Amino acid sequence: MADLTTVSGITTYLSTTRFKSKNVTLLAGGNANFTFRVLLETPVELPGGEKRDSVVVKHAESFAAFSRDMLFSADRGKYEALLLKYVYAITPNLQTSPTLPVRVPYVYQYDSETHTLFLEDVQNSLTLKEALSTHVISPSDASKIGEELGTWLKNFHTFGRNLTASSLDPTSEVARLGKEISEVDHPLASAAPTREYGYLKMALEKMYAGTEEWAKLERVVDEVVPFMQGEIVGGGERGLVVGDFWSGNTLVSFGGSPSFAEALATTTATKPVEKVTVIDWEMSRPNGNPIFDVAQFLAEIHLLFSYCHSEAATALAKSFLISYGQLTDEEWRIVVVHVGAHM
Repeated sequence: MADLTTVSGITTYLSTTRFKSKNVTLLAGGNANFTFRVLLETPVELPGGEKRDSVVVKHAESFAAFSRDMLFSADRGKYEALLLKYVYAITPNLQTSPTLPVRVPYVYQYDSETHTLFLEDVQNSLTLKEALSTHVISPSDASKIGEELGTWLKNFHTFGRNLTASSLDPTSEVARLGKEISEVDHPLASAAPTREYGYLKMALEKMYAGTEEWAKLERVVDEVVPFMQGEIVGGGERGLVVGDFWSGNTLVSFGGSPSFAEALATTTATKPVEKVTVIDWEMSRPNGNPIFDVAQFLAEIHLLFSYCHSEAATALAKSFLISYGQLTDEEWRIVVVHVGAHM
């Protein structure tokens, strides 16, 4: 079999499928999977009839793309395909604004033999991280994006607490997918979030070892780390979570947009954002603590404010929190600690 971690291998593989390629490009930024953009010989069709001349192909191995020493289950793509199909099906229940929809990419196909996922290519897009760090989105546009993302996430969390709700038609696609998700054993998603806090003490000790500050800081870390790990694994009102919800996994699309390079030549986007797409769902899980989606997203937005001096990031964070809704004191504690740990 062809080596599907390479452009030549993917090209050979695609020649045996309906996704025959004119050109294949390896995309940067993926840590877990080998991800490619494929220009097709024959366009594919989205629901509704729109034709697309490109797809995104994600191939999983039993190791991470960034390190062959980091072992993962190659079946993670199957789980992501399942989650994306579910969220795509419930999207009408999550929408808030017809003028700025929040959505997920469409799944064309999953090949279980090769662990390869074929996804809609979200065209004319930047990651939210790119858009905010390069100041191509105005504060007013960012505020609208934050509002829609906050409402979408709150609706998603509410809907995700009832994957097998009796009110659902048991014969429906949503009910079938929800039941399948609720029964999946997905150890990758449960291990990774707690591992981050396992590294926190090591990182801080390396920075402050031998100083007076470390004696005081160590006591705080020894209290905070097990608390946060416990909240990830068993705290909060459990439900379906995105799992890796941050600005790098959020795409903003511009209608008829210029290329990324052309967009950077202006101080704000030349056209308003038309849609927002949440990608990379392999870390999602059905029994997570939803507040960590909120905390992770805000932690990354705070970094953009702190290091890129993005006023738009501040506007986005404020509107996101307002539209998500009131947090409890315990939830605020988790958010504040997570933002600090992320820094």
